[in-house]
Amino acid sequence: MVPDMPKHANASRRRSLAALALAAALGGAAALAGCTSAPETPAPGTGGAVSPAGEPSAAAAPIASPTVTAPSGRVVSLTAHLDGLGEVPPNMMGGTGDATITFERRTQQMRFKLAYAGLSGGGATAAHFHGPGAADANAPVTIAIGVPAGGAPQGAVEGQTTLTDQQAADLLAGRWYVNIHTAANPGGEIRGQVLPQQ
Repeated sequence: MVPDMPKHANASRRRSLAALALAAALGGAAALAGCTSAPETPAPGTGGAVSPAGEPSAAAAPIASPTVTAPSGRVVSLTAHLDGLGEVPPNMMGGTGDATITFERRTQQMRFKLAYAGLSGGGATAAHFHGPGAADANAPVTIAIGVPAGGAPQGAVEGQTTLTDQQAADLLAGRWYVNIHTAANPGGEIRGQVLPQQ
């Protein structure tokens, strides 16, 4: 059984569908922006965050703050549902994924599990947490997620890292998303906004 989507997810889906229709009407040529597949280098003092060469700087453009509030408590649970309609611009690829994240406020430790299936030929080549960014905008890589070598169209990975104060604030405010990249869609094939469970 699939749980009902939160109201904000339905609004995001409607925006994604509208953007997809617009991209199709314009021929989609200008809509090919997104992540690059450039090599990544660790950013000092970011708790394991990486910043690939060529990615836009977080200070490059102002980010609209969503009205998301994480529940109070020591451990916060967050989730993200990934699909092609979550990409900016949206696509009609058939892959899906789900991420579950727990964040421990006292230690600033983030643990995550990511499962995905149905990716295009060649499968996953990279996966990342991106932020800060709203659901309708692209943002730089914040944390790399290791995907199995060989690019399988389905898989599951998990990991953990310690976040900085700013990373924690952005995560808990709903300003991060998960993006899975493939050879066919190097800017991202499926994506989902990370939101606190209420």
